[in-house]
Amino acid sequence: MLKTLLVFEAGFKSDREYWLLDFKMAGYKLVLVQPWPVDWESTYVDHYMQCKLHPWTNETKIHVVNFARKHSVSGIVCLNEGTVPFANEIANLLNLPSFSKESIIALRNKTIMRQKLSFTSIKQPSFQIIPANDKSVDFCVPYPAVVKPAEFMSSLGVKLVKNDDEASSAILEAREVDFEGENLRAHYGFNADVLLESYVHGDEYSFETFIQHGEIVDFFITKKFKCEEPYFDEIGHLTSPDISDELHLEIYKFIHTLHKELQIENAVTHTEAKILHKEITLIEIACRPGGDFIPKIHEYSANFNFPRAAAEIYTGTKVSQVALPRELRQKIAIFFPYDTKKYKITKDKVLAAVKNSSILEFVFDENKESLINPGLYTLRRGRIIFYASDNTPKVLNELAALAMGL
Repeated sequence: MLKTLLVFEAGFKSDREYWLLDFKMAGYKLVLVQPWPVDWESTYVDHYMQCKLHPWTNETKIHVVNFARKHSVSGIVCLNEGTVPFANEIANLLNLPSFSKESIIALRNKTIMRQKLSFTSIKQPSFQIIPANDKSVDFCVPYPAVVKPAEFMSSLGVKLVKNDDEASSAILEAREVDFEGENLRAHYGFNADVLLESYVHGDEYSFETFIQHGEIVDFFITKKFKCEEPYFDEIGHLTSPDISDELHLEIYKFIHTLHKELQIENAVTHTEAKILHKEITLIEIACRPGGDFIPKIHEYSANFNFPRAAAEIYTGTKVSQVALPRELRQKIAIFFPYDTKKYKITKDKVLAAVKNSSILEFVFDENKESLINPGLYTLRRGRIIFYASDNTPKVLNELAALAMGL
């Protein structure tokens, strides 16, 4: 008998369709719960329920639980950061594998996360919480500093500031940012608190971690490429970066401690950190898989299918896959061709930069309207996934420089 997964909000087709496709290819039935009518997901889901997430009432919870029981759901899948608390609560009510023993809101609200980890061995930037209703603030974090919304996604509203005036302006912007044409603050019940954090130097990485019964099954390291400051839009990722065995062990110890402190039990998590001189500093952690096709590039690199492993974790089934050994993994890169207010990238320029590479996927929208979200620096026109043997990092760096107009 096929197991059924309940997907808590699928997200955008361009970003998440491969997850639903891979779940189906692995032999799972899918049912969907989300606040808006079913659209592209209808190709993959057998049943659908529409419900509001905010306010999150007992009546809504009962409806979702009854829907899940009616369709014999074996596991809860959450791909979007905003839905993590709701999905985890339903998993607990159904006695299905729980994401965390901790109040899950600590994994969505960055202020609560910072406070909870303040008395642990996890190194964090110094920080100051700016409440939503605070009109007059004495800043106590040294500059340069980073302003970020306490509850949001995709680097939206995250900005480097160098003095009080810049901080005040960025805080006002961070309280208002949202995705174009959406109202995610109302949709998820996000508050308007803001964090002011000391700027952390070093190279930025993410750690894609599979946790089952509170233990690490495996983890994958991604090097991150950002746009030019003062913004922090992600413009590319690299799998299997050059990491020494010694540092790899330190990363393992770091994520092991982090997940224990947050009592994460059964989840695929996305941890962002900076590393300088082997010192690891936490930027943030999300109790959901990484976006930006990070799972896809690691599948190309390590022959490990994230959706299949995630489904096993969410249904309480022992993870059956074994990734390629680190020394056999390929360096696979993804780059997001983008426009800025000063520069427009073209398909020909991207192809010229990767002319000696193996292109695994390439999507480019030349007709996309150039409207850049006020909380971001870039407008993405697509993605290119490629492999250039040992030259992959070099080509990715060249693409990043090209897009910056350098």
